[in-house]
Amino acid sequence: MKAAFLFILFFISLKSFGQDTARYSLQASISFNRTDVKDYNTNNGNGFGAAFNILTHKNKPAFFKFGIEFNKISLFKKYVYDGHFNNLSNVTYDYYYWSLPLSVGFRTGKKVILFFEAGGFLDLPLTSRLRGTDVSYAPIYSTHKISGKAGGQNVNFGTSLTIGVKLPVGKSSILICSTYRNGRSENSGDMGNVPIDRYIRLSLGWEWL
Repeated sequence: MKAAFLFILFFISLKSFGQDTARYSLQASISFNRTDVKDYNTNNGNGFGAAFNILTHKNKPAFFKFGIEFNKISLFKKYVYDGHFNNLSNVTYDYYYWSLPLSVGFRTGKKVILFFEAGGFLDLPLTSRLRGTDVSYAPIYSTHKISGKAGGQNVNFGTSLTIGVKLPVGKSSILICSTYRNGRSENSGDMGNVPIDRYIRLSLGWEWL
């Protein structure tokens, strides 16, 4: 429902800009990300993603961008409480999402284009995994490796900022950009309300049409 509402609002806003919105371009990209959640018990982790986006107002300085993404983000916990006589140690959490971004942007330049974008996103959970060590203190001390589904993954939303450059290659362009995403929801499971969806992303893409 949230995703549908987001896109309905977008298309309503487009209508007010007239027929120029028919001049659009397409983008496809791959990305590398690193979470920004480090604290005394948490280390940042590396992830990856892929995206397909549509840009309006192809020949204007200002534009809208929307699309769909697949993102995997990771983080590492040194210690996780798991009961009076158990805890988890050295745990890696991997979270997978479908993401629906929506942003407005501004571009400047003639051949080499510098662009800026600001907007929001909605994350829809796909699945999650954890890997680590289970430590038991009763009836005797023991450890064993564990892996399985991680808890606490939520539908998430937040804000994003992007800066990038577009390099012409014939009638198409290579895109290089950096994005900071700040998710608003937190993990509510075994990690103690950590904002899992806050990360820095570097993307490499291709724009055509």
